[in-house]
Amino acid sequence: MVKVKRTNWFEDWFNTQYYHDLYRHRDDSEASDFVCALKNRFQWNARDAVLDVCCGNGRHALNFEKMGMETWGVDLSEENIATAKSNSQFPDRWDVQDVRSLNVPIQFDVILNLFTSFGYFEDDREHELMLDNIRRHLQPGGCFVMDFFNLDYVRGVMVPSEIQEGVLANYRITRSIDSNWVRKEICFEVDGERMVFEEKVRALSHLEISQMLERVGFEVIEILGDYQLSPFHANSPRSIFICKL
Repeated sequence: MVKVKRTNWFEDWFNTQYYHDLYRHRDDSEASDFVCALKNRFQWNARDAVLDVCCGNGRHALNFEKMGMETWGVDLSEENIATAKSNSQFPDRWDVQDVRSLNVPIQFDVILNLFTSFGYFEDDREHELMLDNIRRHLQPGGCFVMDFFNLDYVRGVMVPSEIQEGVLANYRITRSIDSNWVRKEICFEVDGERMVFEEKVRALSHLEISQMLERVGFEVIEILGDYQLSPFHANSPRSIFICKL
């Protein structure tokens, strides 16, 4: 029997123990260095309130909390939010929410959307709804940072298939890009049962994302190209949008 999850993949996959097993080696030191670089570059201060939208288990946002900033986080995954709460001094500031109906009780000086936590929906109107909800929660003059892949870079370095060893399973990864999606199929076997999950993210260029941001009222003041905050260019691995209202 094969179990396949393909509809609203992010609702199923992010809550499984296999997702956390596959990505267990994510670089926490890189996340810490990145948020420290952002805080220093844009001179955010310890009194600022920061919201991490699609925060995962808090590996970026919790660094802001350690710096003394008033840090909040929302994510669709109950397991991720439970982990973030367990590592936070302020567990009430973390909540399970869908960004399409984002509702946090305060406005923020800084809002973050990091590590390609955008582009998951079938309809781009929902992506603009997400961005509009973020805009409504940002103080006038506040800063929104959105971190997405650079599509041209992904096309150039994509490995079509590989096997990654985990603790719970070995994962066969198959990658592809079409006109609409960057896709990753993840196949593995557990106790004789074959599991198949798919990750897919909209194949959006930095120009298309800039246009979305501007349509909902953001001003894109700068695009950075990596976690060291280098200027964006065609071969940059990331497209990191620095936006103001």
